[in-house]
Amino acid sequence: MNLVGLPGEIKEKILNCLKLYNEGKTVLILGETGVGKTYLAKEFHRSSKWAQGRFIRIDLASLETELFGSELFGYEGGSFTGALRSGKEGLIEGAQNGTIFFDEIGNLDLRYQKKLLIFLEERKFRRLGGNKYLEIRAGLIFATNTDLKRAISRNLFRKDLYYRINNCVIEIPPLRERVEYLESIIERLILSNELSSMRFTGEAMERLRVYRWPGNLRELLSYLKYWSSQGLRTVDIRDLPEEIRDHGGMYEFKRGVEECKRRFLIRVLKVSNWNINEAARRMGVSRQHIYKLIKQLEIDVDKHRNKS
Repeated sequence: MNLVGLPGEIKEKILNCLKLYNEGKTVLILGETGVGKTYLAKEFHRSSKWAQGRFIRIDLASLETELFGSELFGYEGGSFTGALRSGKEGLIEGAQNGTIFFDEIGNLDLRYQKKLLIFLEERKFRRLGGNKYLEIRAGLIFATNTDLKRAISRNLFRKDLYYRINNCVIEIPPLRERVEYLESIIERLILSNELSSMRFTGEAMERLRVYRWPGNLRELLSYLKYWSSQGLRTVDIRDLPEEIRDHGGMYEFKRGVEECKRRFLIRVLKVSNWNINEAARRMGVSRQHIYKLIKQLEIDVDKHRNKS
């Protein structure tokens, strides 16, 4: 497995999970948007006993709920208005002897979580309008950027489904927490995406290391693609986008201001006994504005509330 750019303890956890994956256990990959969850899922597939089959990614965040059953399980001809006469193979059926990657499992509508759970427990299904059960043999990997335990507490995610998919859990740290591997990560992204080779001046690399990378690897890759398209062999500080180039000054000032806002809001929430309505009243703003600030300032309300 190509695990460049990950800390040693996480690499060890991944290799242990690969053994369990080959034994039929599920894998759950957690992490922020853009950290490389799909890449890791593909590495599991490539290194597993399922490598000769297809890797099927199912984006549950973009799957239309009305088409959930027919898209996943397929349908027989004439099952519903507009159905093909010949019927249609579902995404799951197409992954026979391969890997099914359920991306953004945390975004699956609660109404359909039960159907998915039944499939996971039985490993068989029927096409819409069909009578014959089809058994599936495939590796199962799940990923999300959602806090599933919090979603369970808010009745947005089924507890039984959570326990069904978390046989082996891997959390990928965001890029800002592993910048010591940045040069190796850049080399891997350049090679895997067949980009032109490039080097970075010391000053440019230092700015890249201290940048927060809100978009993680996806953001880094977009810059690498741009620099490659421009034919840059050496990337200097002048070639960096403004938000990276200038964060040594104005960026740090903005971060300081945000931290002051963050501490102030936490203090207000605390004296308001973590009641959003009361906090909004004290600050003279709307509830929606409080929720917006909580998201913008990345405040983990549950964590701070438990500390109180």
